[in-house]
Amino acid sequence: MAAQGATTGLMSAGVTGVLGGLGRLFKGATTNAPEAMANSVIGDTSKKTGQKIAKGAPTIGAQILQDPNLKTSDFFSAPRLQAAMQDQVGTQEEALQQILNSPEYAGKNISRADLIQSLQGLIEKGQNTPGQGGAASLVESIGNEVQPSYSLPDANVMKRNLYQAAKSQFGSPDAVTRAGAQKQLALGAKDLIEKATADSTGASPVTPINQQLGMYSQALSNILPKVGKEANTTPFMPSDALILGAGTAEGKPALGGIVDGVKHLLASPSGKLAVAKLMYTAGIPFRAADASGSMDAIRALSRIIQSNAIAKGLTPSSNPQ
Repeated sequence: MAAQGATTGLMSAGVTGVLGGLGRLFKGATTNAPEAMANSVIGDTSKKTGQKIAKGAPTIGAQILQDPNLKTSDFFSAPRLQAAMQDQVGTQEEALQQILNSPEYAGKNISRADLIQSLQGLIEKGQNTPGQGGAASLVESIGNEVQPSYSLPDANVMKRNLYQAAKSQFGSPDAVTRAGAQKQLALGAKDLIEKATADSTGASPVTPINQQLGMYSQALSNILPKVGKEANTTPFMPSDALILGAGTAEGKPALGGIVDGVKHLLASPSGKLAVAKLMYTAGIPFRAADASGSMDAIRALSRIIQSNAIAKGLTPSSNPQ
């Protein structure tokens, strides 16, 4: 009886350990690894991304992989993903304008006085920094070009135009200063629009759309330098996975062929994106089960079996010598 109990204890402990190990392994292979691959193409690969991951905050790569508006096939080519995200920017902007054109917001406006408040930090920094007086004057002049008042839809159009203008500024110190002021003014417009459309709880229907637009904007900025290199390449197809066995046809060992195939796929941005999306998709059922509590139920059952064995003194550690 003791031997049987010991076996039960060992088995239950083993099940718990195996479940935990497999869970960590599967999460790494279908969540962490795809996110890292996606970030290497469309995410910010600087220290900021590492800090986000450490804090549990979603990175750009994770958000794009999870985005229900993007199809799996969009990830089979870097240029195709770029085009799909640009389409989504247009779709989200249209949705945003429809909300702001709603009758309930018809009488709401944003004033120049409120808008230029967003520039005060840049102006004061320039005024208090020797040699930067010209920069402060330039920022002030940009603020003076703002109209006295904007309706919410017009303020959103201005915001969008400012972001686009800021992206085209480069080269001289004045251009850098102008771009910084335009971005700050656009950010101020975004915040004021969200504030003007907030309900009694402080929630605005505009906020989630702005978050989506910000995500796409960052991803597009990061993917742009890599798209030009692949504009004329053939998109990745699921059948391309057959390349993994190409090495054996050339007389190489099977494992060597697989390694060569993986290196080939991951050598290009499109290959990384395709593999990342396919790996992430493969983990959806596991994440769904974990979220629904199914995996927790299995783990709990294993713990109960193990606890019963311990209570009865049937674990290996309590066996009589």
